[in-house]
Amino acid sequence: GDDLRVRQIFNNLLSNAFKYTERGEVEWALSWRQEGNSVWLISSVRDTGIGIHSESLKKIFSDYNQIYVDTIRKTESTGLGLPIAWNLAKLMDGELTVASEYGQGSIFSVRIRQGFIDAEAIGPELAQKLRQFQYSATEKSDKARIVHRDLSHAAALVVDDMESNLEVAAGMLGRYRMRVDCATAGRQAIDRVRTEQIRYDLIFMDHMMPDMDGIESLRCIRAIGTEYARTVPVIALTANVISGNEQRFLENGFQAFLAKPLDMWQLDALLQRFIRDGTQTEPRAPEWDGERAKGKSASWPLLKNAGIPGLDVEAALERFSGDANAYRRVLESWVRHTPGLLEQARAVSSGTLGDYAVVIHGIKGGCLGIGATPAGLKAEKLEEAAINGDFAFIAAHNAECVKTLERLLADLSALLAQGGQEEKPLKEAPDAETLARLKAACAAYDMDGVDAALVELEACRYRNRQELVVWLREQAQAMELARMAAAL
Repeated sequence: GDDLRVRQIFNNLLSNAFKYTERGEVEWALSWRQEGNSVWLISSVRDTGIGIHSESLKKIFSDYNQIYVDTIRKTESTGLGLPIAWNLAKLMDGELTVASEYGQGSIFSVRIRQGFIDAEAIGPELAQKLRQFQYSATEKSDKARIVHRDLSHAAALVVDDMESNLEVAAGMLGRYRMRVDCATAGRQAIDRVRTEQIRYDLIFMDHMMPDMDGIESLRCIRAIGTEYARTVPVIALTANVISGNEQRFLENGFQAFLAKPLDMWQLDALLQRFIRDGTQTEPRAPEWDGERAKGKSASWPLLKNAGIPGLDVEAALERFSGDANAYRRVLESWVRHTPGLLEQARAVSSGTLGDYAVVIHGIKGGCLGIGATPAGLKAEKLEEAAINGDFAFIAAHNAECVKTLERLLADLSALLAQGGQEEKPLKEAPDAETLARLKAACAAYDMDGVDAALVELEACRYRNRQELVVWLREQAQAMELARMAAAL
C-alpha cells in the first residue's frame, strides 16, 4: 500500500469531522477483510457535526473542478479534501461514500485494497505503546534504520526562496553523498535546465515563491522543449499537504510532492523511486555549499542543553539523523534570514495581503524546519487568514507572532554565539581574494556568488575588520548590493 495516500485519506476525513463538529463526538472505526492475496481496509468516520444539505450531498465527490476553483482561497463546508480522498480511494480499487442529515452529522465510509503481508497480531507490547500514544517512538526506531545509499553519481537541484529551507534540504540530501545545488528563484532553475551544464536527476521545487511560483516555473521548464527539460523529474515542496494542493501539482506536471518540514523517511522513498544506483564516482562538488561541504565533525555539546522555549531540539535532530552540525547550519541560516522577513511582516496592510501570504508562508516553513512548531503554527493561522482576506485576524495576531519570533531569534543568536566562537579559526583580517570575489558578485547582482563569498568570510573570526563582515551580511540581507560594491 501507499502509506502516504492512506494517511491522506484519513487526515482529510478526520480533519473535516473535527472542523465541523462543535459538540458531541467523532468516532473512527476500522476493520479489514482478506480477499486472496490482498485485504480490504474498511473504515468509517462518524461525527455529530453540522451535516450536509441533501442537494450538496449528491455532488460532494463529483464536482471536483468547481469545488477546487471555489475553495482555493476560502474554506467551504464540503471541503476540498473530499474529492481528493474519493479519487485516491478509487485509485486503490476502493470507494468512498457518505450518509448525512443536515444538522445531525455525517458518516463517511471508505474501503481500499491493500497488499496482504500476514495476519500476526501486533502483540501486547506494541498495543500498550499505542494505547499510550507512543507511535512516535516506534516511528523513530524505524527512521533510525534508514540506510543512506551512495548516490555520488547523482545530482539534485533544490529551489526555495528561503535559504534556511535550502539548508534543510541540502543537509538531508547530502547524507547520500550526491551533488546538491540550490537556487532561490524559479528563474534560476529555468536557466540551469536550459543550459544543461548539470543534468540533474531530480529537481525539488517550492510551490510558493514570490515573482514566479513553482507551478509557473515548472511550466517554463517543460516549455524549453528539450528531451531533458520535458522529462527531468520535478518534485513539489509544499507546507500545505492537507489542503489538496498536491492534486493540483500532479495535474500540472510534477512527478510527486514532499511535505514540509521534510521527513527523512519520505525523502528516502522518493530517492529510491527516482534515482537508481549507478557507477560510483567521487562526489561532484556542489556550487552552493557554504559550510556544508567542509565536513566538520564537532558535536556542538551545548545544543542538547539549550532549553530554548518553543524549540524541539530532539525532534529536529531526528530529522537530521542526529547530525548536530547540519542542524546548526540550518539554525545559523534561519537566524540570518528571518529578521528581513519579520520586517516585511510588520508592514502588512489590507492592501498587501497577497505579498504578506508569501512572506508568512516562508516564516512558517522556516519555523517548522528548525523545530519551532508553536511559532510555525501561529504563522500558519496568519497565512490562512491572508489567503481568506481576513485582515482583522492578522491585525489582532500578527504582532504577537512577530514578538514570539523575536524572542526565539534572540535565544538562538545567544546560543550560536556561545557555541560558535571556539570552533571558528582566528585570522588577522578577511581574505582579500574573497572580498574581491564578493565585490564582483555584488556588481553583477549575483546573489548566489554573494552568499557563497559571505559564507566563506563568516567561517572565521578576525582580529581586524570583524565589523566589516557583520556589516556586509546586514547589507546583503537588505539587497544593498550596489552599496556593498562601492564600499569594497
